[in-house]
Amino acid sequence: MKVESRIIAIASIRTVGGTQLSIGMQSDAVEDYVAALQDGATLPPVVVYYDGVAYWLAGGFHRLAAYEQTGATSVLANSREGTLRDAVLHAARANTEHGLRATRADRRYDVAVLSADAE
Repeated sequence: MKVESRIIAIASIRTVGGTQLSIGMQSDAVEDYVAALQDGATLPPVVVYYDGVAYWLAGGFHRLAAYEQTGATSVLANSREGTLRDAVLHAARANTEHGLRATRADRRYDVAVLSADAE
């Protein structure tokens, strides 16, 4: 799958649609990212899937929230062609491989979302 790194307007990234597979945002993590950005750090790109109409956020919800809190209007993203479903599946994999530690409630939610998938 081809991945393109590009700057994307934050306003064009869809965050509602079921790709957030954590129960909620960890405000302490967002605050840490905000502080890092204010100190000049560069965070890893967020991950989006583009279906020809919308960019679906699949990874980096906390980082995106931090950029928004700093007043940024765009963000570096690794963009892949794919559907909302592709973004959900990516998010489920990402939650098991890296990023912020998933809670038990997060894992149960992941299982429920994936179990409801028609395929």
